Amino acid sequence: MIILHSLLFFLLFMLIHEGGHIIAAKMMAIPIQKVGASLKPYPHFYVSVTWPRSIIQKYTYLFAGMAISWLIFSIVQINDYWGIKSLYYGLIIQLIVEMNPFHSDIIIAIVTNRKGFKKAGLNNFESVYKKELAAYHFSALWYLHFSLWMFVIVLLLKMT
Repeated sequence: MIILHSLLFFLLFMLIHEGGHIIAAKMMAIPIQKVGASLKPYPHFYVSVTWPRSIIQKYTYLFAGMAISWLIFSIVQINDYWGIKSLYYGLIIQLIVEMNPFHSDIIIAIVTNRKGFKKAGLNNFESVYKKELAAYHFSALWYLHFSLWMFVIVLLLKMT
């Protein structure tokens, strides 16, 4: 039963994470194009917006979901709710998924900040993004991200 409850908490935290993106987009008047779910590269929800032109808008939008997740983590930590194991596992899964070095808001922020992406601007967004993503994967920065991700996973799992 703990597995089912953990997955339900994880689902709830994913939805709250996406809610953070929606709130940020609405507050900055960034048009929301679509809210949906995708199976690639792994099952996840997403909020698609008209790409922000301002750097501040871009990063605020991209990191709003993660900020909400870490706020929840902090509230749980401060109030010592870790006795609820399914809450703990659901939140840990959420934090691990949203910080992963393969497909996450962090990756989108890094890839859209690369020189090739900046040169192309918003022209051919998807093809330029895929090209820059391929160039980023397994680069020195990617290995740093991967190492930090593994470190965070170990820290989170040691909290049990």
